[in-house]
Amino acid sequence: MEYTINVTSDYLGLPVRAAQEKELLEIFQGENRVYEFQVPVCKEEAIYDYYAYLPVKELQGKSLTLKGDMGEAFFAHIMQTNDPVQEQKTKPLLHFTADRGWINDPNGMV
Repeated sequence: MEYTINVTSDYLGLPVRAAQEKELLEIFQGENRVYEFQVPVCKEEAIYDYYAYLPVKELQGKSLTLKGDMGEAFFAHIMQTNDPVQEQKTKPLLHFTADRGWINDPNGMV
């Protein structure tokens, strides 16, 4: 599937479903491939665990084409932001956590 997006912000937020199989995501500007990733995604539904933020500030005002076997739900939930802060819906307020993703439980070290 192909999805075209006009870059208007500093970051693209890619939805990640950690326990799923990885799919190849290629990002093109015109004919040039600018990024290539293996992203774990949930193809059937719009279920994700967190956003992985991709810096695209230097590509603002340009059009990017995203290609991959992700399904429409993945592409529909890509977001643009100038502030790549992790959403707090699953992050406790008084606990050592990573900005995005998991780092297991480092609290025993602290």
